[in-house]
Parts: sequence; C-alpha cells; structure tokens
Amino acid sequence: MIREFFLILSLSIIPIYALDSDMDGVSDKLDKCPNTPFFNQVDAYGCPNSKLILPQDSRDGLYITLGYGFNHNEDLKENEEKQYNSLLSINYYQNNWNYMLILGYFYNQSNQYLKDTIFQLKRTFELRDTLKISLGAGIKLPTYKFDGNKIDYQLQSSFIYYHTTNLSFFGGVGYEFINDRDTQDKVQNIASLYLGSGYFWSNDLYSNISYSYKQSKFQSQHNLNLLQTTLFYKFNEQYFATISYSQEILDDDLHNAFSINIGYTFW
Repeated sequence: MIREFFLILSLSIIPIYALDSDMDGVSDKLDKCPNTPFFNQVDAYGCPNSKLILPQDSRDGLYITLGYGFNHNEDLKENEEKQYNSLLSINYYQNNWNYMLILGYFYNQSNQYLKDTIFQLKRTFELRDTLKISLGAGIKLPTYKFDGNKIDYQLQSSFIYYHTTNLSFFGGVGYEFINDRDTQDKVQNIASLYLGSGYFWSNDLYSNISYSYKQSKFQSQHNLNLLQTTLFYKFNEQYFATISYSQEILDDDLHNAFSINIGYTFW
C-alpha cells in the first residue's frame, strides 16, 4: 500500500513540474518570468510582485547602518588576538552616485581606540540591464591615534552581472596608498581583489559567497586569502540586517571575523 502511494505521488508530481518548471504556480506557457526564486510571490504571469533591491544597488536613497562584530588574528600578541569592533556607516545614493562615510571603534584586552574615518565616493555605470560597473575613490582620515598615522588614499573598481533574475556574479579590485610611518614595522601599499556569487532567495532574502585576497599593511605579516559568506534580510521597507563571516583558508593560524549589522532606510 505504501509503495503504491509513493508511485501515485511521483507520477502526479512529474506532469506538474513539466508544466511549471520553476514551481511558482504559473504554467510555463503563461510564465513571462521563468526561473523565479521558489519563495517569491508572483502575479498571474509568473513575475515577482516586488523585487529585492540591495542598498548597494540603489539609485537613490539614504541608509544608516550600525554594526558590531569581532575578528581573531593569531599573528598578533596574545592580548591583542581578539578584537571587537563597532561601526557606523552612512550611505547616500543619488543618480548612480554613492557617498559613504564610515566611522568605527575597536577594543581588545589592552587598548580601545577610534578607527580611521573613511569617506568614499563611487559612480555606477549601467552598461546594460544585467551588467553594472563601478569606479570609486576614498580617503582615510587618521582618527586612529598613533604617532605615525597619516592620511591614506583608496581606489576601487567593481562589477556585478545578473545571470538570471535571482543569480548574480560580482567582483572587484582595490588599491590603497599607505602613508603611515610605523615605528615598529615597515608598512606598504595594499592591493586587494574579490570574486563571488549571490542568490536572491525571495523578495526579502539574499545570500552570497566570495573569495578575497588582500595584501597586509605590514610587511612582516602574511597576505590574506579569505572565504566569506554574507546573509541579507529585509524586515520591511525601513529595516534590514546583514550577517557576515569570513575565514582565512591558506594559513594554519586562525584568522576569522564575524559581524552583524542593522540598517535603516530613510527613503
């Protein structure tokens, strides 16, 4: 009896899937938006009733984000290995321009300081509906207090490609000109790059995974090869949250970081 039940069930699912390949409740003959994420609510034509737009993809808007997290670095002294971070980020978007201000604070077992204050300017170009590139520059003001701290400068370039409505690929490169003069260790300019893929699970949920490479600011420390995953959730039209975790993948010493951010959309 059980065998017959599963046979009937499987036979009933096959024709349904054949008629509705993305299982959104609209047959393929009428579906104008194939491959819609499973959890999305759709209209009579199989298209999402609304689309999740990430803050970094916004054309116009003002966002404020508060964050808290930690990072672990076994290359540092024992009382400095684990560091806790607080973050305030203000992002303003208008006509594909992005103005961003980042303020930070950190503490460990031996110290607590303000981080350097970062201001960045970025311009996004839409080459087509599925492809965007961005060019940006930034300045890092020496609000972290030590004798050799100076103003640093940043250059950035990135892209995002939407393979389908729910699957994207992204990447970027960056270069930071370090003017600091550290008395204990020689410093150097920092080159970085990252590549990743993201998926829109629904109108409210997005996740991605990426690989990043970043040179160390200090010549005595090794460069970082990180695997990172991020989860974004939109609670409503105003509030959203992100959770991120990264892990060093090519070093036996522990290098990891975790952060959680709560954001508010003004418009």
